[in-house]
Amino acid sequence: MGVQKSMRLTDYLGDGLGQLPLNIMSCLVGQLTYFYTEKVGLAAGMVATMLLIAKIFDAFSDLAMGKIMDNGKSPKGKCRPWFARMAIPAFVSIVLLFTVPKNMGSGLQAAYVLITNVLITAIVYTAVAIPYSALMAIRTESSEERGKMGIFRAAFGYIAGMVIAILLIPITNMLGGTQSAWIKVAVVFSLISLLSLLILYKTSKENVQIAEKSEDENVPFVEGIKILFKNKYCDHACTSVLDEYFLQLKCIWWYLLCKIYSWK
Repeated sequence: MGVQKSMRLTDYLGDGLGQLPLNIMSCLVGQLTYFYTEKVGLAAGMVATMLLIAKIFDAFSDLAMGKIMDNGKSPKGKCRPWFARMAIPAFVSIVLLFTVPKNMGSGLQAAYVLITNVLITAIVYTAVAIPYSALMAIRTESSEERGKMGIFRAAFGYIAGMVIAILLIPITNMLGGTQSAWIKVAVVFSLISLLSLLILYKTSKENVQIAEKSEDENVPFVEGIKILFKNKYCDHACTSVLDEYFLQLKCIWWYLLCKIYSWK
């Protein structure tokens, strides 16, 4: 007997919608360097540093989220509850990215940038992405259905990414190009994210039973961190993060230099 198939078109659509908030959050974070330096007037070096620190927090939060999800005891499952739990936090965190107070001192602004970026990348994004990635394996045993799930997810993610990459700045410029214009657009994306996560929660199922881990397989979180740093690839990962930081900083400075020379 072959593997039983259980998914319909509505199931694929509901599952694919889960990719929207993830791509919305990641793509908006990708636009923050421009927003912070051009619309809020923050220093380029400070922006790059705060985003780097947020990425470091994000690296450790992935490990913590996996542990939290494994220890979940909700009757709704291990993955599904997180989509409902993160719906409102996703809405709030997306809006907070663009509500940087302009009348604060530079130190408080740096703290605001760091806190809001840690909130959206290390907490909200991670709390959605980890269960969402695991959901494909426990939604169905059919490799064909999993393949279709991947296609729908990629399609929705591509749509979200293209809309933000191509239309975000033109739309905000149409609305005045000010910080308030960005906040208005952020509210729209926040609503899309909230509704997508609620639909994902409603339509998703956990049909495949996952075997419980034995006590020998349960590694304490602190011990897991130690093992991570002993891994031979950890140095390469840290170097990659630093390279990304300096590349981002270089791009910011080149952008600012081009702006300066264009004014002359």
